[in-house]
Amino acid sequence: MLKEYKGREAAALAETEVRAYERLLFDDDVEIDVDRYGRGPGMLPKRNLPIARLVGYFASKGVDSEATSLWTVQEWHGLRRLSEYPRARQDVNSAVKFWPPVQRVADEPKRARARFVRKAFEGCIKSVWYAHERGVAHGALDASTFLCSTFVDRSADDLDVKLINFGCSTLCTPESVVIDLKALAVTLTELVFSALSSRGPSESTSAEALRRVFVDIHELDFKRIREYCEEEPDWVEACDFLVDGGGEYWEVLRELWQAKELEDSIGVTTNAGDLALRAEYLREFLERY
Repeated sequence: MLKEYKGREAAALAETEVRAYERLLFDDDVEIDVDRYGRGPGMLPKRNLPIARLVGYFASKGVDSEATSLWTVQEWHGLRRLSEYPRARQDVNSAVKFWPPVQRVADEPKRARARFVRKAFEGCIKSVWYAHERGVAHGALDASTFLCSTFVDRSADDLDVKLINFGCSTLCTPESVVIDLKALAVTLTELVFSALSSRGPSESTSAEALRRVFVDIHELDFKRIREYCEEEPDWVEACDFLVDGGGEYWEVLRELWQAKELEDSIGVTTNAGDLALRAEYLREFLERY
């Protein structure tokens, strides 16, 4: 994946992205697995990271200009942006496997949709946690900064989510982490309501509309927010998803939306690592039963 940065301001974004990747990939060594006699598979594949690796960067003429542009080169996986998923067409007419019965039930369209959203929900949180663990706050999270390896609901088990676009990143501070967590809250809320609305994505399930509902109208009072959402006939499946597992998905969203710095700026009220573990456990629990 090749990205061009034109102009002085864009060049600053490119430099910021490169510096962020220096931190994000500092321990990304290729493993070489051989015994004392040099026998073995040799160089093993790199780890599957929740970010798209930076392969290189260079300066060259621009596509439509003689002026010099900066370019970054990232791994290409044929991925598509999470923001496109809710509108992606599903092949509902393809044959559902008759055996095993467990797979047949899991591939039922509504169940498959929920499985995909659970996996994407977890993957987004893990991507942000990977960056925060390495001291990088993204600074511009939204549904367009997450890439998905598939949009096929029945292929949820194969879904990989990768975080991109670190041009606005900064070092982690309590303030910058809170900004990321609140942006992640908006992204995940939009994912759930856009993907699971009975009418599909619409103006009412956009990030801006949901932010108005959660912040401007109900002031992050989650009792009021839940009551409001449960009264919307188009959001029945979205609310069913959020209350599954004892309402734990509602709780994860609440912690993200209400994230704030602790007194004296010594930390944040929640962190992506804890939430990622909870999302993973919840997904595995719900898919087991």
